[in-house]
Amino acid sequence: MPDKERDDTLDDWIDKMDAEDKAEEEKTTVGDMVSDVGVKAVPALKGMLAEMTILPVKASDEDREVGYSNPSMLPLVGFLFGLAAMIILWVVAKLEGIFNAPLWPIFALLAVATSMLIFRFSFLGDLARFGDMLFPQAAKDSKTPLGGIAVLVVCVAASVAMYITLDGNVGSEVAALAVGLTEICILNAMVCTRSFAESGFKGKSMAMSTLITIVGALIITLIWMILVGDVAVMHIIVAILTVVFSIIGGFAVGYISKRSLGYVPDDAAGAAVELTRPILVFLVVFFFWALNRGPSRRALARPQTPS
Repeated sequence: MPDKERDDTLDDWIDKMDAEDKAEEEKTTVGDMVSDVGVKAVPALKGMLAEMTILPVKASDEDREVGYSNPSMLPLVGFLFGLAAMIILWVVAKLEGIFNAPLWPIFALLAVATSMLIFRFSFLGDLARFGDMLFPQAAKDSKTPLGGIAVLVVCVAASVAMYITLDGNVGSEVAALAVGLTEICILNAMVCTRSFAESGFKGKSMAMSTLITIVGALIITLIWMILVGDVAVMHIIVAILTVVFSIIGGFAVGYISKRSLGYVPDDAAGAAVELTRPILVFLVVFFFWALNRGPSRRALARPQTPS
């Protein structure tokens, strides 16, 4: 397809999610979905990176079309960023111990800022507009969208606070995994918000997105376990639970939107990314704490810095 400008708020992508749920209803088996991912994963990833992000990715018109036509594969982008963030922050954790310097807060802040910047701050724009829809009374006597601004400030502040305090809560190594899992799961929440609104639990786009997210989250977790030298079933459970709660988070945003507005606007799907980000980070920390019964105590412990 010709290379043309697309709405940065991803409205066109969300419309594609609706079409994806309504079309090819017979292709809903796991085998069919795995086949689709196997054939389309690489061109879809290249197309989405070129269309959605600021990264200078070269993609053919065919790649762009595949990516544009398969929004349920958005978690592939989250997997790429999540894996990179996890490895970089694991390295930071090691450097922190070597140099006895508080590097984590700086790099954690850069991680959350980079995640928002890469997507051209599109999701923040969606969040502000969605917040304004939910709280129109805040701007009753003013033309300033105070409701949207308030929701935006609270969510960004919560994300920044969660990221920079992870080191003190669970240690740098576990914090690196928390960030990696969050990056892939927030895009699954986005797909689920719209899919639930249109098709409930039967949406093809939700099923495809969740399958990709589970596989991606498990790969990130397995690589992390190898890096930290702490292989435990508990870590796999944490990854799966995080994916499950990304689905619940996406459904919750869609439900709140329908309950408050009577429908689910396109901005709600993008807003789900930033709304679920701090919640999922918190849940990963909580899961590690709740499931910690011995095998992972070493991973949860803060690295001992030389005196």
